[in-house]
Amino acid sequence: MSRDEHALQRYAAHVERYLDRGLSDGWPVIPPSGDAVRAMLAATGRRGDETLGEFAYRSSPVRVQDVAANAVMAGCLPRDMRVVLTALEILIEPGFGTSGWGASTNSFVPWLVVNGPIRHDIELRSRGPVFGPGRRANATIGRAIRLSLMNLAGESIARRDCGTMGSPYAFTCCFGEDEEDDPDWAPLHTELGYEQRESTLLVVVTRHPRQLVHTMSHAPEHFLRAIADDLGTLGTLTEPISRPIDGHDRPATQALVVLGRQHRRNLRDAGWTKSDVRKFLHRTTRRRRDGILAYRSPQDFLVVAAGGDGPTSLSATAFRCTIAPIPRGPISNAVPPSGTDFIAADGLPGMPLVRDRLVAMTSRVGDLPSIGGLGIEQITSTALEAGCIPEHLPVVVAALHAAHDPRIGLDTFAGEEDLFPIVIVNGPIGRHLGLNSGRGAFGPGTRSNASIGRAIALALGHARRTHGLGSPYHYSSGVVAEAEELSPWPPLHTELGFDAGQSTVTLLLCAQSRQTTNIATVDAEGILRTLADDMSSPQNYDSLGGSFEHPTMFLVALCDDFRRYLGAGGWSRERVQQFLAETVGRTAGDIRSCGYRVDTQLDDADFVPLTRPNGFLVAAIGGSGGHSLTARVLRHSTEVVDDGTIHSPTSAATL
Repeated sequence: MSRDEHALQRYAAHVERYLDRGLSDGWPVIPPSGDAVRAMLAATGRRGDETLGEFAYRSSPVRVQDVAANAVMAGCLPRDMRVVLTALEILIEPGFGTSGWGASTNSFVPWLVVNGPIRHDIELRSRGPVFGPGRRANATIGRAIRLSLMNLAGESIARRDCGTMGSPYAFTCCFGEDEEDDPDWAPLHTELGYEQRESTLLVVVTRHPRQLVHTMSHAPEHFLRAIADDLGTLGTLTEPISRPIDGHDRPATQALVVLGRQHRRNLRDAGWTKSDVRKFLHRTTRRRRDGILAYRSPQDFLVVAAGGDGPTSLSATAFRCTIAPIPRGPISNAVPPSGTDFIAADGLPGMPLVRDRLVAMTSRVGDLPSIGGLGIEQITSTALEAGCIPEHLPVVVAALHAAHDPRIGLDTFAGEEDLFPIVIVNGPIGRHLGLNSGRGAFGPGTRSNASIGRAIALALGHARRTHGLGSPYHYSSGVVAEAEELSPWPPLHTELGFDAGQSTVTLLLCAQSRQTTNIATVDAEGILRTLADDMSSPQNYDSLGGSFEHPTMFLVALCDDFRRYLGAGGWSRERVQQFLAETVGRTAGDIRSCGYRVDTQLDDADFVPLTRPNGFLVAAIGGSGGHSLTARVLRHSTEVVDDGTIHSPTSAATL
């Protein structure tokens, strides 16, 4: 064995130790050598032993060198450290409440919004798929915050992170505002009191966001009304939760609204300003049930310009929000001396391709034909780079078979609508691999979920040339298991025609996902009406390029609490599906008011259902807490996995 191969083996073993100790989000890290940490510190001009403060429930102070170590692990370059350090200084402030929201069942997400010249200095993406993979700064800076929260604040699913569902946005969420696209639109930091030449960081903590796709109208009031509808559903307004940017408590929420380039162009063509957008959203967003305005003033809408040319925008209700200047200083072009050869195509660190590990991977599945032009050697190397172990590979291969099912239409991954996969694993293999089906299943922390999902995403990367906002699901593929033992109903794959003892992988091609909150009731109908209200979003009537046909489909991932309430009330899966079929929909007038098309023969008061009972794929996923996840499903395919051996492709029919 060569000296280089020995070095790779030692490096890989070092990475494995970090994964085994729970110091990672489930993906490979760059081990923080002394030289690498010193390079990070040199870029800050601060001493490593300088103390930033302490997180509640943690007895040890956080030092600058601790933050630098986590930045190295995440894959950051030294030039990124000023952004990372500014973020940690905001998060560690007692008034920001990190130890509260970080342990909440809400699965809150910290966003980093960067303004000013530093965006160009660190090559931070502000245009194009800002939330998806491919740009190292966006990927690693946000990840450095997640690793710091896990390792320095104790916010991991093994410790204090109690998120019912978890969120892919929690892996990494950092982007710049597109200040150059329209000089007549003031950048966000100038609206908040800073000069345009200053570099700033806005840290916003939100619930799981909602992406809007609007392809059927260019009228601003149409797609803004759809955004307002998403910000005012029953599932978002069950409680007042935010602290506005001035630091004073108010009984109202704030909203983060990220407008994609096409929607901004439509606004500009119609003569709308940012102020007009805020006023319209404030005027049209629904009130809470108790009559209090959900958003007290137009200033509660933080409107940010970012993203690509597609007809996509994003909104989220905010819980905490603080802006701070990023200190000036020379931009370091130094590169940490270790790990830089192992940055994958998604912009994140990968596992080195050690020969012995590749052989073990390949032997797990044997000699297989290519899948969508990908040979088994390419698939195994991608899986290893993503952080998989050999036992993960059969699930990866099955998911790729499902993705290349002609009925999925892999070409639809590319385009403007930011479509993404969610992968549900059923049967013995999920339990054997320790796949997470409970608390935080969709978020960081479990290696099998994270690495299998990343392997699928990297293997499909050639098919996703998105022109919209991008999606964190394109890092992780949303791989989860179903909690079959904790479900009051038969497993999902048996509903799709498979035997309970079979191991299956179901790939769902999704258009939007949303998390729904209802902590106000244990009543089954009340819970289901909240879910129905969220799924009845007018944007689900969008054509997605003219291909929309009734009926559509939905994934309904029910958390442990909701499953127990429904089971105790004697609700079967069929009864749940029937109830949702009767309540998920809107009146023709509501749909028309958002610029979507319905049958011209329908009166405005006529109810337009979105799907039939069997259009709801009801699955048992998630931990305790009053939160569940729904997603619009365009197509799905299921493959069988049996004791690590892939059978001939077998696909369940789409609806």
